[in-house]
Amino acid sequence: NLWAEKGVPALEACLVGEAAEECEGRTDEEIRDAVLDLMKLCMKPSVDFGECTSVHVTRWEEDPFTLGAYSYLGVGVEEG
Repeated sequence: NLWAEKGVPALEACLVGEAAEECEGRTDEEIRDAVLDLMKLCMKPSVDFGECTSVHVTRWEEDPFTLGAYSYLGVGVEEG
């Protein structure tokens, strides 16, 4: 959480299924613009998102070692 740790506003979008497939072959900027356009459709017109200053797209589906798979620690998991 960049906001809690460093005071930096951040947005994370996890695209899965058909949405992820539709993004294959698109540039980072095209994906960013599509995500921001969707957010604007879902929010009140008065919400100002400001300027998106950077974007990072992981492209896990193109990684030969993961092929789109991912893992995470679930809620309540403690170090063992």
